[in-house]
Amino acid sequence: MASECESCAFSFYDIISNFSGENQCAVQLFLQHGVVVSASDCPSCRKPTKIYVNRKIFRTLLEKCHMTPSQNLLFINEFLRKDFTRCAIKENMNITSRNIVDWKNFCDLVCLHWMNEQEAIGGIGSIIEISESKFGKKKYSRGCVMDGIWVFGGIDRDTKKHFIVPLDSKESATLIPLCQKYIKPGSTIHSDSWEAYSELNDLGYNHQTVNHSRDFVTPDVGIHTNTISKLWKNIQCWVLRAGNKKTHYKKYFARFLFTYVHSDHRTILHHFLRAIARAFPPCTVSTTVE
Repeated sequence: MASECESCAFSFYDIISNFSGENQCAVQLFLQHGVVVSASDCPSCRKPTKIYVNRKIFRTLLEKCHMTPSQNLLFINEFLRKDFTRCAIKENMNITSRNIVDWKNFCDLVCLHWMNEQEAIGGIGSIIEISESKFGKKKYSRGCVMDGIWVFGGIDRDTKKHFIVPLDSKESATLIPLCQKYIKPGSTIHSDSWEAYSELNDLGYNHQTVNHSRDFVTPDVGIHTNTISKLWKNIQCWVLRAGNKKTHYKKYFARFLFTYVHSDHRTILHHFLRAIARAFPPCTVSTTVE
């Protein structure tokens, strides 16, 4: 088995120039990141398992997606771009519409799994701003009533580390456990005066509030949630560009969060391949490519 890659850097164009049509190189990159592992026999027939490139089957990642390893890698490379579109994939790569849909869904699932594994932020000395925001579109394209979903999030004012969680409810019974899961004890938490947060001071946090009906920043002491408000605006722009289907919002958030956290375009592919390995533990394959 190849040793796992701890760090590597490829620009968008590096991937195109180095891996286009190079199936063996693509397989080696997948092996190095733990997406597939090299070991031997099929448990059913006891024969060596292989990746059949000529038949365009890369079965270890997506059973029904008939693409070569090189195409798999180039698709991921496109998916991680902020201006990714299916039309661009169809124009630039020899992939059927069905495979585009299947592989896009697979990449979305990787981002969703990664989002569900978000680590707790903050700690003693950290200021974490928290709030909820609703994303969607106005009903009938007018007025203030919005059809969409609520999202809860927090951001460390200094490090800019953050978390985002789609909500089923805005009640205290939902928000308080999320605070405990994603914010380390000892953190100072800034929020609005929403009563659902009233228990935080009793749970190991220094909870300070700003009353948005009077001020955006509490005079003299500087309590505010402006940093996370900016994050919501960035996400809103992303969601509006990605689409407005309510059922797809969680996927939009997950992909935004992944690209936002891994903002270095030269290392984002490395982190995504590692995320695939964690989300979908690999089957064993032979390193022989036919």
